[in-house]
Amino acid sequence: MWIFGGKTRLVIGTGKPLFSIGPVEIRRIYFWHAFNQFEKIEHDTTAARVLIYLGGPLFNLLSIFVVNGLIMSGVMDEHMFWYYFAYFSVYYMFFALFPARYSKDQPSDSMAIYDLLKYGKSKDPLE
Repeated sequence: MWIFGGKTRLVIGTGKPLFSIGPVEIRRIYFWHAFNQFEKIEHDTTAARVLIYLGGPLFNLLSIFVVNGLIMSGVMDEHMFWYYFAYFSVYYMFFALFPARYSKDQPSDSMAIYDLLKYGKSKDPLE
């Protein structure tokens, strides 16, 4: 997000807010889902917004490759923790890339990209 000159707020969970630390807000039902709100993007293009939406799944994929690369090169030992790390990273990628609406105002990343491409920035679902 900061690459495109924007300000962001990360909200983890749903329901009433429990507390905030800087731009991070934790809500009562923390395990349900999270979303990232952004504003004032300096380099505001459709491509920039698509990359912002794909940021989470791409970071998950990159982290899987980095962890597996470190294991294969002998820097880290094989451990069940890393197996679960990769498993849940794929799990989160799937649900981010599965086109769905989790609530009226909370589309998955791929659904937000679809809405952005179909309706344009004026109908961006996360603004």
